[in-house]
Amino acid sequence: IETGRENWQKRLAELPDEKTFEQYKERIEKVKKMKTTDIAGGVKTAGEIAKIQKELSRDLKRIETAQREFSKETGSIRKRVSQLQNAPKEDVRRIMDKYGLSPKGLANISQSLFGAKVSGYMQKALVWYAKLKPVIERQSSEKQGKEVVKPMRGKGVNVRFKEYEPLPEFLIRKVNATLKLRAGDMAGSVHNITFDQDIIGKPLEFNFSGERLKDIMSAKISGSLNHIVPTKNRDVMNILIKGYHVSDMNISESEKMPISLKKGLANLKLKAAITGDSLDAQLKVDLGSVKIETAKQEDENTIVRELRSTLSDVSRFSVQADITGTLDDYQIKLSSDLDRVLSNALGKQVKKQAREFENKLTSAITEKVSGPMKETSESFRGLNTIGDEVTSRLNLGDSILKDSKEGIPGGLKLPF
Repeated sequence: IETGRENWQKRLAELPDEKTFEQYKERIEKVKKMKTTDIAGGVKTAGEIAKIQKELSRDLKRIETAQREFSKETGSIRKRVSQLQNAPKEDVRRIMDKYGLSPKGLANISQSLFGAKVSGYMQKALVWYAKLKPVIERQSSEKQGKEVVKPMRGKGVNVRFKEYEPLPEFLIRKVNATLKLRAGDMAGSVHNITFDQDIIGKPLEFNFSGERLKDIMSAKISGSLNHIVPTKNRDVMNILIKGYHVSDMNISESEKMPISLKKGLANLKLKAAITGDSLDAQLKVDLGSVKIETAKQEDENTIVRELRSTLSDVSRFSVQADITGTLDDYQIKLSSDLDRVLSNALGKQVKKQAREFENKLTSAITEKVSGPMKETSESFRGLNTIGDEVTSRLNLGDSILKDSKEGIPGGLKLPF
């Protein structure tokens, strides 16, 4: 704005001013006062006035050009000033989104409640997978080893003929087994146990199930480990658990609000696949007959009290986890119908506290920026006075040009 003012003050000094237009007016009046007794004199008078009008029009065009340029430049500045005036509101909104309680913020509270648990279970599963993977892939290292080992014989040649129906060095077509778990025994079978999946062209497959286990009505585990082509391995696991009795499970160990699931009946479904190093898994847990307890704190605020009251009334809910990424870098996206329940219950309290926070925030920001904002607005108004001056000069010149076209003494009308 200051730069614009300096430039336009210089430009204004170069434009025709009130004094210049007064001189035009005096010249026109002087010509009009000339005595004309014949047509020739009238024509001469009209010619003089036309000459002055031409000069006046040229100066008016300079002012009109300046006015357009000024309007364009100040329009850009006006837009920036408007953005500046809205900036505090935008800053309040940005800070509210980042730090303030909002229904949007509550929309994924399940990530806070269950994220650590799911992440812990996932980490344990990947540890076991890392232990199992070298056993499945042992075949490739062994074969590479055989190619570089020299025979111990001193004489003769060891010839291995091509097999029309090659068989692996080690293969168990099927084994019936029992998984001994803390919850009880699960019976099942494992097919195609070998280090040479590429020879038999079949993956390792397993399938186990159990009924009436400890705290579990039924459970099924199935899947396959496909390393037929070592560079295109795909391992799949499916788990289905029904009627799992949950008790005394800590959901949140936060000092501000510890939450525990005292009891509940859960159904769990997991589908997981590892292709190369890519991980893709979906977990869904439905819980019924739920009882959630939250320890009461002395210094808890309104939001925490409302949250504790709402959770104590919850009798059933579900949690969904989508896990994607690589084995070393994966993301867990959690959602739950608890989000909706808590969002609805806390909506009024959240809005109330959000308004209080927003009002305090607005006051603090306004106090900090009001001085510079006022200076900027006043500076812009000062720039606009230059525009008013340009418009005033243009109107004055137009008025003089209009008056000059009203005719000359003797009744002779000008032809323009």
